[in-house]
Amino acid sequence: MEILCAGLSGGPMSTEVPVQRNGVVPLQISHMFLAINPTKFMPLGEFVSRMDRLVSIIKSSEPAPGFDEVLMAGEPEWREEEVRARLGIPVPAPLWNRLSAIAGELRIVPPPPDATAN
Repeated sequence: MEILCAGLSGGPMSTEVPVQRNGVVPLQISHMFLAINPTKFMPLGEFVSRMDRLVSIIKSSEPAPGFDEVLMAGEPEWREEEVRARLGIPVPAPLWNRLSAIAGELRIVPPPPDATAN
């Protein structure tokens, strides 16, 4: 992945990428996007079946010490998406205050903040 994302793009590689973002200097992180049509390799049903089997194999693994379950890539994000769709997106008070100030400058009335938000 390093070769595809940074090596081929000319971006910073490995330890050249800053560890922390200070918000002042862009990180200059490289990205690479790849789209694969699985039906070019096999029928869609077979691919779905294989992926179901792979998920089953991975999920049946013993969790690492201190963890209750094995998660697939994207699973924590999908769970959080469901929570946020139901409860809304938390906005820290300082950010809410800044956004409200900008809204006031633009003569936009923001909705009232949720009292349960952070």
